[in-house]
Amino acid sequence: MKFFFFNSYFKKRVIFIPYLNNLINIYSCGPTVYNFSHLGNLRFYIFTDFVKSFFYCLGFKIFHVMNITDVGHLERDSDYGEDKINKISIKKKISPLFVTNFYKYYFLRDLKKIFFFKPDFLFNASDIIYEIRNFIFYLEKSEFSYFLNGNMFFNVFIFIFSTINYSINFFSNFSKLEFFTNNIKEKDFVLWFNNSKFKSHLMKWNFSLNSNGFPGWHIECSSITLKFFLNKLDIHISGQDHFSIHNKNEIFQSEAFLLNNWVKLCFNVNFLLVNEKKMSKSLNNFLTLKDLYKNGFSPLNFRFYCLNFNYKNEISFNFSFFLKIKKSFKLLISIFFFNLNKNTLFLDYKIINFYRKKLWYFLYNDFDGSSFINFLFIFLKKNSIFSLNKFFIFFEFNRVFKFLKNNFYSLNIKILFLIRKRLFYRNLKKYLFSDLIRNKINISYLLVKDSKMSI
Repeated sequence: MKFFFFNSYFKKRVIFIPYLNNLINIYSCGPTVYNFSHLGNLRFYIFTDFVKSFFYCLGFKIFHVMNITDVGHLERDSDYGEDKINKISIKKKISPLFVTNFYKYYFLRDLKKIFFFKPDFLFNASDIIYEIRNFIFYLEKSEFSYFLNGNMFFNVFIFIFSTINYSINFFSNFSKLEFFTNNIKEKDFVLWFNNSKFKSHLMKWNFSLNSNGFPGWHIECSSITLKFFLNKLDIHISGQDHFSIHNKNEIFQSEAFLLNNWVKLCFNVNFLLVNEKKMSKSLNNFLTLKDLYKNGFSPLNFRFYCLNFNYKNEISFNFSFFLKIKKSFKLLISIFFFNLNKNTLFLDYKIINFYRKKLWYFLYNDFDGSSFINFLFIFLKKNSIFSLNKFFIFFEFNRVFKFLKNNFYSLNIKILFLIRKRLFYRNLKKYLFSDLIRNKINISYLLVKDSKMSI
């Protein structure tokens, strides 16, 4: 079966074939750590983990690299405003290192709560200053950059005309006319600030013999990906808000270095909306995992909520609709557990393969989580299918969706044993023992109730 995914850079569905048969190289943009991560941010990381889990469960090896921006990200992505971290540092009279370490700690803690697989490498921008400077020196030597008022800029005009004879897919899909009909100098962007208008900037490094400064925001992602992947980057994942400026600048500077295509497939995860506006730190309209806990929801509920929608679509967040999704999630788990009351002795591989293909089909086609979950409900409700077959399929896809906290290998024997033991005591009308086992299942594995739809 082929993978059909929407490539956001090319604005069309493409067949995805990785560079190497059994390895997927993934880079995802990390946060700028100047505040707590909100639910809109976490939607992006849930999708990133979903993509990784999807390929991992298909037998691919995953090599995932992610950055942490701790310097150079100004208030506006197009190199205007103050450095976000430097601004907080001065306002609160604490060091930039304290700011970044503090918010990075809570960011990584939130990732654990949404069951995010750790990247193989996680870098602060300040960790790769050496690589950033060498990258900029190369661009300068190749005449893709210029100095203006003491700062180093990338020259988009030179890049376009230098690469016009190269078969670079980016330019076959993003019209060159756009650059020729507008002021092209407005497309140029900062690679390195030597002479920032903010003299109070606290994080600086030597750039040359006579100057100190700090990197622009866009250069760190390209430096990291070229360091690890060079021209073998399979998948790039970032937020929708990065598409118009940050992602394009990444492509410009990376393909100026490679004189070839930088990445095969790009995903841009859309916004989470609050009152029809993008959830954002700058708008101060954001919610965190702490707000979910206050309203009786869990990170697992939120993960299920996000995966009910396609990553390309905006999600309008409100707690009343979230409650419906939570009930749907509980119903799905309850239906699954209820089925384990029935005969579990027969494993029919024809049935398993038939429904596996049906379910994988939705994911192979641009990660259609909504259709997948709807079909999973139908499958679990089928009385004609023995429960062991349902159990097998449910836990195969649990490794991708993470409906339950534990994976198939740690759960299959434990849960089956507890459930069958509880059913045994209920049949003997020893309800005290059956209730004790039910409580044990609830603590370890989620929800079990005595009702028509649960054991």
